[in-house]
Amino acid sequence: MRILSHRRFFHVGVLLAAAAALAAIAWFAWEARREGFQSAEFWASIRHVNWQWIFVTGALMILAYYGRALRWAVMIEPLGCTPSSWNLFKATAIGFTAVVLLGRPGELVRPYLISQSERVPFASQLAAWLIERVYDILMVVGLFGFALVYVGRQGDDAPRAARLAMQTGGWVAGLGALICLAVLFALHRWSGDLQTRVSDLVRAAGWQVPAALEEKLQALADGLHATRRLSSVLRLFAWSVLEWAVIAAGYAAFFRAFPETAGFSLAQTLVFLGFVAFGSIIQIPGIGGGIQVVSTVVLVEFFGIRLETATGISILVWAVAMLLVVPIGLAFALHGGMRLAKLKSITSEIKT
Repeated sequence: MRILSHRRFFHVGVLLAAAAALAAIAWFAWEARREGFQSAEFWASIRHVNWQWIFVTGALMILAYYGRALRWAVMIEPLGCTPSSWNLFKATAIGFTAVVLLGRPGELVRPYLISQSERVPFASQLAAWLIERVYDILMVVGLFGFALVYVGRQGDDAPRAARLAMQTGGWVAGLGALICLAVLFALHRWSGDLQTRVSDLVRAAGWQVPAALEEKLQALADGLHATRRLSSVLRLFAWSVLEWAVIAAGYAAFFRAFPETAGFSLAQTLVFLGFVAFGSIIQIPGIGGGIQVVSTVVLVEFFGIRLETATGISILVWAVAMLLVVPIGLAFALHGGMRLAKLKSITSEIKT
C-alpha cells in the first residue's frame, strides 16, 4: 500500500489547483491586454531596480531557509539523535526545489531525505512535517488576517460593505489561527497516546492490528514527541516567529529596491506579505502561479501602483522568494548524486 493510498486522488487535487492558478493567470493576461499593457514601462521598472537591496533580500531569504532547518532540528531531537544542521539545510533546499519544480507532490521530498540522512523512520518525519505545517499556517493565517483588517480600515473610499467584508474576513482568519493553536494544544496533550488510542479503536472494531501498522503508528507518535513538552512547543513557536520576521525583513529590503515602493511602512509590507503568503498556496510545477497574480493585484488595487510596474515587481518577488532556492537545491542534489528523475520518483517509492 503506497502513501496516500491512491495516488490518482492526489494527482486530481494537484490538477485542480493547477487549473485554478492557470485560470487566474489567464484572467490576469486578459485584463492586462484590455487595459493596454505598456511593455516599455514594464522593462523600465526592472532596469531601475537597486540590485544591492535585491542581494540583501536574497541573503535574508536563504537565512530563512536555514532557520527552517534549525526549527526542524528541534522536532527531531526527541528521537534520540543529534541532527546535523547542515544536512537539514541541504534537505530543506532540495525539498523546496522539488516543490518549485514538481509542485505540491515535492513536499514529501524533504521529510524523506531527512529520514534517510538522520536514519530515523519516515513516518516520524511526516509527523514533523505536519507540525511544521501547523506552525506555518498559524503564521500565514495571522498575517492574512492582519492584512484584511488593515485594508478594511484604511479603505475609506471603498463601499461600507466591502470594508466590512474585509474586516470580517480578517477576524475569520484570526479564528483560523486560534484553531491552529488548538491543534497544537491537542498534539501537546494527546500525542503520547496516539498509538494506544488508534490501536484500541482498531481492536474495538474487531480487527487485528498488523505489526507493520503498530510500528508506523509508533514512529508517527515519536515524530510528534516534540509537541509533548511545553518547552519544545515554545521553542518551535519562537523559531517560527523568528523565521517569519526574517522573511518580513526580506520583503522590507525588497521594496527598498523600487522607487515606487521604497516608502512602504512596516504595516504595508506585512499586508503585502500576508496576501502573498496566502496566495502562494496555489503552486504550478515550474511556474508558481498564485504568488505572481496575487502580488500584482495587491500592488495595483491596494497600493495604486501601475500595472506594468506591479508586474515587474511581482516577477522579481517570485524569482527571489521562490526561484532563488532552486540553483542551491539542485547543486546540493547533484553533489549528492541525485537527479531530477530521482526527486520525481520519491513519492512513488515511499511505502506506508
